[in-house]
Amino acid sequence: AARLSAATEEARTLRLPPRTLARPVKGQVARAFGRLTHERSGATLSRRGVDLEVDEGALATALADGTVVHAGPIRGLDDGVLVEHDGYFTLVAKLSKLQVSVGQRVDPGIVLGQAARRRVYVELRLRLLPSGLPVDPMPFFSDEP
Repeated sequence: AARLSAATEEARTLRLPPRTLARPVKGQVARAFGRLTHERSGATLSRRGVDLEVDEGALATALADGTVVHAGPIRGLDDGVLVEHDGYFTLVAKLSKLQVSVGQRVDPGIVLGQAARRRVYVELRLRLLPSGLPVDPMPFFSDEP
């Protein structure tokens, strides 16, 4: 109850990311944020980000100014880059040939790496609770696919 109360109070002062984030790659949504039913098993799954369908080897870039806090393997997502911004985090994954390192400052458009295959995963987490609160990144992108 105390943790919930503290999180509720923190949520009241939470700053949302600007609705001007740069899309990390051009591409249509292949898998959307939120709950979905797995095609084969029928299990209900929760997606904390989106998969964008991209050209093979497409370059993925930073969404906003920030500092790289992780660049490397992420279980189930190939390599990825986690960037800390003012009040939120972004994760761009399913990458190869990473071009940034931990501690590096990035600006929108700085290349993080390239698509490992034909999809790039993008996640946006608000700085709330120990692991952050995942939100749909699509409404925060300023540009079209």
